Amino acid sequence: AKLKLAATFLMGYPGMPTIYYGDEVGVYGSSDPDCRRTYPWGHEDQELLGYYKKIIKVRNDHKQLFAHGDVFTLKADGDVYVYGRSNQGEDAIIAMNRGNSKEIVLDASNFAEGTLFKDALDDNYTVSVQNGRLTLELGTLKARMMLNK
Repeated sequence: AKLKLAATFLMGYPGMPTIYYGDEVGVYGSSDPDCRRTYPWGHEDQELLGYYKKIIKVRNDHKQLFAHGDVFTLKADGDVYVYGRSNQGEDAIIAMNRGNSKEIVLDASNFAEGTLFKDALDDNYTVSVQNGRLTLELGTLKARMMLNK
């Protein structure tokens, strides 16, 4: 689950995301000489691979936003880190929680009142800016990639 949080951070952040060989299917290692194992052909972690494909698609579908958009921290508190992205009327909120489930309230003054954000990782989850604030539910070890378009 923590690998998913790190991958979500990476796909939403400026710059060229780099995935180390095998991370997308759960390859791991430990101290040398077991620092990296071979690719598990036929035994890939399909759920993890599906997650990587989803977050990569979100980034690719919003290239201008994620490649050129402004980035700003919305919340950094304990186990929660949330940052925003904005570019030419397109906005995103990337939220990560490495701790227990919680509700967080964000200062959303960077976004227009009533702006609706939909989680690209959970089609059933939407929130909107109300009175300059945004309230998010973040489950245990959960990430969200919220987009206004």
